[in-house]
Amino acid sequence: MAGAIGGKGVATALRCLCEDYTSSGLPDLILWTWPEVGEDNEHNVSSARSQASAPTAKFVEVKSERDKLSRRQRLWLGALKQAGVAAEVCHVRDDAASLRPRKTATAGRWKRPASSDSDI
Repeated sequence: MAGAIGGKGVATALRCLCEDYTSSGLPDLILWTWPEVGEDNEHNVSSARSQASAPTAKFVEVKSERDKLSRRQRLWLGALKQAGVAAEVCHVRDDAASLRPRKTATAGRWKRPASSDSDI
């Protein structure tokens, strides 16, 4: 994974951890991938690796619809991006929330939201 992040990115992440003494703000996910290599003999695999593209990695902070980045999370993402590491925020939403029963303001009774063709 260090090869996918790169030396400068690993050094930046370690520096942030050492300066803060906690992992507060560290992105939630680290996604990485290596290029596919065929299952040939050892010589062919080694030459295929040298011709293949480099492994890649990305740091991802996951936020709900109403959640905001904290100051520490912004600092982490900024430091990683400045080091040339791919880092982004993934905003998720809960589509199932629109199907949950909710209380009406007038009668205090539970009411299921009206369904529409777009919900199907």
